[in-house]
Order: sequence, then C-alpha cells, then structure tokens
Amino acid sequence: MSEKSTPRLWRLLKSKTINLNVKGVTKESAIEELIDLMVEAKQIPEKSKALRKVLDRERMISTGIGKEVAIPHAKFDQTTKPIVAFGRSDEGITFESLDGEKVHLMFLFLSPQDDPAGYVKILGKTARLLDSEELREALKGAEAPQEIIDLIKEAEKKLR
Repeated sequence: MSEKSTPRLWRLLKSKTINLNVKGVTKESAIEELIDLMVEAKQIPEKSKALRKVLDRERMISTGIGKEVAIPHAKFDQTTKPIVAFGRSDEGITFESLDGEKVHLMFLFLSPQDDPAGYVKILGKTARLLDSEELREALKGAEAPQEIIDLIKEAEKKLR
C-alpha cells in the first residue's frame, strides 16, 4: 500500500461511530462501548469476536500511547476495509497507558486481516496526528461528531 493509498482518517470516521461521552472507566468497558457503535452502524455483524480480538491485542501491550490517548486496534476478518470509532471521556479511562495517565481520547481500529502494511500505516498516521497538543485539546473541546471529523480533516492537511 503506497503512502497515497493510506486512507484518510477523517474519511474513515463516521458520525455514528463517534461517542463524545464514553461512560466506561476501564479500558474493557470503553472498548466495548466503541465496538457497540460499530455494530449499531452495521460496520460489523456482531460484537463478541471483535471485542475478543481487541482485548486479546490489549493483553499483549496497552495501546494507551500516552498524552491521554489510546489507539486500541486489531486485525479482523469480518471487515474488508479499515473501520474506526472515536470515543472521548471527560472523566478519563484507566488504560495502563505508557505514561500512567488516564485516557481521554480513544480511536479504535479494526482492519482487514490481509492488509498488514495498511494497518501499520493508518496506526502510525493516527499516532503522529495525535502528537499535536493543539489537536488533542481541540478534540477534547469539540461539541459534535462532525466537529471531530472536521478537526481531523484539517490536521491531516497539515500533516502532509
């Protein structure tokens, strides 16, 4: 997969898979909330297999990358393209993050089994985007799902 064909994160985000008020305070419950959004949006057929895949991946090493951000992810055989859900928690989620801080911003990815290069590129791109304190603060203050999408779109333009 070439750099040009790496999907734009803002295009993967859908209003139906954005939760600006995650209730879960543990990584398991927060991840489950985001997977529920994917099921409700009919992006995946049911949650148990996806939840198991993401939690199995979390057991290897936490995807809490620091700076109040987590990017839980898994390869998933029931999708033909990357799908993403976004969650924000004002309270913070206990995530066993690398820096020990609670997570407030979470992007959950499920990617096709047969595209390991694309999987790595979209995760790397997301991590680079979220390295921006300005973007993280803007995402924390967003009031609507479309605002999240617009903020990511603008940040991706600057990343090029």
